[in-house]
Amino acid sequence: MALDLTFDADSVAIADSVARFCALMGDGTFNRDLWKSLADLGVLALGAEPDAREFRHIAAACEALGRAGFPGPLAASFFATGLLPPDKAEAVIAGEALVSLGTPPLMPWGAAADLFVALDGDEARLVEVARTEPVETLGGEHWARVEVASARALCRWLPAFHRHELSLAAYQVGAAQSLLDRTAAHARDRKQFGQSIGEFQGVALPLGEVATRIAAARTLVLVAAQRLDAGDADGPALAGAARCLAGRAARELGYLAHQTFGAFGVTRDGPVFGLSRRFQQWAVQVPAETAPEACIPLASDGSLLMLTPSLDNADGQFLNEVRSFLKPFGHIQNYRSTHDQAESEVFYRALAGKGWLGLSWPQEAGGLGGSAMQEFLLWNEIADAGIARPPQGVGVVAKTLIRYGTDEQKTRWLGPIRRHEATFALAYSEPEAGSDLASVRCRAERQGDHYVINGNKCWNSKAHLVSHLWLLCRTGEQSAKSRALSLIIVPTDAPGVRIRPIELMDGNEFTEIFLDDVRVPVDQRVGEENAAWRMMAGALADERHVHFGPGRVRSDFRIVTEFAARTGLDKRPEVRRTLADLAVEVLEAEAQALRLLQVAVNGGEAAVEAAANKVTHTRVLQSIARTAMAIGGPEGLLETSGIELLWRQTMTESIGGGTTQIMQGIIARQELGLGAKT
Repeated sequence: MALDLTFDADSVAIADSVARFCALMGDGTFNRDLWKSLADLGVLALGAEPDAREFRHIAAACEALGRAGFPGPLAASFFATGLLPPDKAEAVIAGEALVSLGTPPLMPWGAAADLFVALDGDEARLVEVARTEPVETLGGEHWARVEVASARALCRWLPAFHRHELSLAAYQVGAAQSLLDRTAAHARDRKQFGQSIGEFQGVALPLGEVATRIAAARTLVLVAAQRLDAGDADGPALAGAARCLAGRAARELGYLAHQTFGAFGVTRDGPVFGLSRRFQQWAVQVPAETAPEACIPLASDGSLLMLTPSLDNADGQFLNEVRSFLKPFGHIQNYRSTHDQAESEVFYRALAGKGWLGLSWPQEAGGLGGSAMQEFLLWNEIADAGIARPPQGVGVVAKTLIRYGTDEQKTRWLGPIRRHEATFALAYSEPEAGSDLASVRCRAERQGDHYVINGNKCWNSKAHLVSHLWLLCRTGEQSAKSRALSLIIVPTDAPGVRIRPIELMDGNEFTEIFLDDVRVPVDQRVGEENAAWRMMAGALADERHVHFGPGRVRSDFRIVTEFAARTGLDKRPEVRRTLADLAVEVLEAEAQALRLLQVAVNGGEAAVEAAANKVTHTRVLQSIARTAMAIGGPEGLLETSGIELLWRQTMTESIGGGTTQIMQGIIARQELGLGAKT
């Protein structure tokens, strides 16, 4: 099935129309005529009818308005039309009445407004103002200090507040993307020390990181709009989360933009200050982002808010089958460790019995021919349950053999891998070649019909527990870098192979591998000699949607919320606030996973999405663990707490599978055109 995380055709047409309108709006200064013209375009009427289901249209229009920096109380207008009396709502829709929404005495747009809606406790009130006094604020958007003459209740505001949250989230995404584009362009053009400042990692990598957050916020906006259009009960809470995430990403970008533009960025009339200060204003002008727990319901298992792909009947049935299958294995908690390897072996063999170790392999290769969606669902559920990681043999190794192996190699290896009789560890990294695999020195010299291998590998996962190494070694000149590497299958019990476990701080184990005159038949080289680099890239592309799944993130979050409930910490307002903040980050990780899954399902190239998913996965896991330690107090230091182990385990997340800095570099180069030229 296709996974659609894009705006529908009608929404795109609305966004294009709004963009064309904004191109003619002049210097962007607010005036009544401009606002009336926007209303005449029909934008303020979007979603005015209760059953219109136009939230995607609102999101698309507001993102386009944000990109253009269109001024006006957009979010307040969309919100107010849903609760004002009909005559006043019609005036707002027609652009004849301007709405100020906030909590008196300070009211955004109060100096220009005709209607004042105050949020008082859980009620929205229509306010009659006795006097207004314009005040200057960071955003400069016609704020005023108002004196209230009288007020009458309209309704409870929270059930309708998703209209405000979605529109403001989309607007902030558009505004942030616009500033990011300008900041990246400046970084590419500005020369210092004989090169563009965008070539310096200190500039490129943080911008690459914030680009991922803006992309996740945009995905969350779209999913929230889709859920709202479908009448999903989680839609309003997702809209609130989208507003929180968009605001955080925008403010983070504001700080980076000031720094990137340097002296230009800290002038009052410079290219950053106007928008950066509005980012600050939007965060505090009305509730929700400053109190996300009001809009994000939390349960002790962290399950109330979740981004999941829409499934057709076949995939839905498959997911139910997976969940039923996993129930007897819930006691196995080896996702992050190797402590109970015997139990993991039982689990993997059970998977093999279902044919699921070859789930996505082509049928002609002995697999089930399952989809990328089903493969994601399987391993994400396993991660959420904390049972085990995907074996390297069934993914990277098998899929490379299917694509590049000889018929004899496929016959020899695929069956045992599928039955979990042949197991593999990736032997890539070396003491002096961790992220820089093009510098690998482990050498395989050809002698007749054998390779003789000498070298040292390090930081390999589970190499002491498998039957074979998937060895990256040099078969050409060192100076040829990545163009002289080959992949060879090496039995771990071959003479000359010595594997030394290295205990990690979380109790898990990496290994160091020594290869001394190890003789391996040439027919155990996979693919052409010196062609490993291209094959490795293809295999990683195949696997990108099953590693670093959001199930692991949600599992860690659940451990922390359960700890907070068990210890009574969740009764404290500041802890609930902290957990709500973490819930938004969990959704951010899930949004990135959906972006990546969409490309995998549709068969596209996803280097940027894969890097963004890894960066976000790492950051959120570490944020959960470190925040848990901060709120846990002395109780959290005990091994029995569970959260202390999370803290130790997540230390390796920013290293394994590609370091955070390498991933940020990929995003900066491919998405923003920044970073060192290669």
